[in-house]
Amino acid sequence: RDTAGDRRRHGGEPAQALAADVTGVRDLYLVATVGDDTYNYDQAIWAAPKLTDRDGRAVDLTTVKPADTTVGWGAFHVNAAHSGGPLSIGGVRVEKGFYAHAPSVLHFKLDGRYVRFEASVGIATASGSNGSSAFEVTDTAPKRPAPQPAAALKVSSAGKPPHQLNAAAAKALLAQGVKKLV
Repeated sequence: RDTAGDRRRHGGEPAQALAADVTGVRDLYLVATVGDDTYNYDQAIWAAPKLTDRDGRAVDLTTVKPADTTVGWGAFHVNAAHSGGPLSIGGVRVEKGFYAHAPSVLHFKLDGRYVRFEASVGIATASGSNGSSAFEVTDTAPKRPAPQPAAALKVSSAGKPPHQLNAAAAKALLAQGVKKLV
């Protein structure tokens, strides 16, 4: 079941609050898909993610180890951007949160202990006005490629350091009709 629906954000936009009823949910999946542009700059951030239990106690989700993570480029980061610097969305610094370049899936085992999930979502300030992702909270495992080590191929744009290509993410994008990774 989709517990929060689709929330699309673009680079440069402020964070958007997202909340979901997770009563009885055993497995929580935080999904960021490639938005309506290209794969580039889809630096998805889940800011201040928290769970609330039946007694009203809040749990900072950044203190909970995910069961599994898959990211489209680079690595999954907790409380830091891929550069190691602070997280920020729309120019506003975020103290706690997840950085997971789309397409990404963050899986947490809840085992029915919580009733509410909350976070603010958006694209990292570092993306400028570039990038977009759709954010989804669900209890249904999404289709995703099996994690694979980054390919040896280096991709770089003029004047920027080379990036490692995530071969599994690239195959998933090609399967969705993306013809070119820039």
